Amino acid sequence: MTERQFLWGLSGGVSVFAIAGAFWFGLAFSSVLTPRTEWWVWSLSTGLQVGACAGLLWAGVRLRRRSGFRASELRHRGAPQQGETRHLRVGFAWTTVGQTLLIALGVWWCVRTDRQEMIWPWIGLIVGLHLVPLARLFHVRAYYVSALAGSIISLVSFTGLTNPHNLAYLGGGMAAVMWLSAAYLVWNADRITSDAVREPWAVSRRAAPDGHR
Repeated sequence: MTERQFLWGLSGGVSVFAIAGAFWFGLAFSSVLTPRTEWWVWSLSTGLQVGACAGLLWAGVRLRRRSGFRASELRHRGAPQQGETRHLRVGFAWTTVGQTLLIALGVWWCVRTDRQEMIWPWIGLIVGLHLVPLARLFHVRAYYVSALAGSIISLVSFTGLTNPHNLAYLGGGMAAVMWLSAAYLVWNADRITSDAVREPWAVSRRAAPDGHR
């Protein structure tokens, strides 16, 4: 793993956090705003949501440009490097599949038991926990902190299911975790990259020729 490639990949993490934060922020305010809410409140919340997301997405784009790496370069690497890339893609795919299945099973159970109020806290918990394998896979320790914070917020939300503003607290807390994580990655990109590339990266044994095993 080179610094250029890692920085390029890290920019993707920034973008995902930015969009996820906008989603949770929208969920929080949609639970408390009504058609009778003053127009300026709607405008302020929408401006904050769009502005924060757009600003972080732009920071992610700048980070990607600064890396100087292009996706097309992945096709012109040696066998060990291609095995490394395949390992990352497979690990990410399995994590995504696991997250999707757990969310789907949880939502099914909540609907079946008529506990729909548990759906969003459950989704928040799985979203937080899925960062743990990603932290190990991509060697980004900051993901562990994001996972812990998101999981705690979601677990606390389970204790306040009867609170009419519980969804607002959950969405606001998760939005803060996502956006602060994105900002941290941008602000500390060089240090995170330097630390990560010094660590050993797993390479798929099946992808490498005999001479690289």
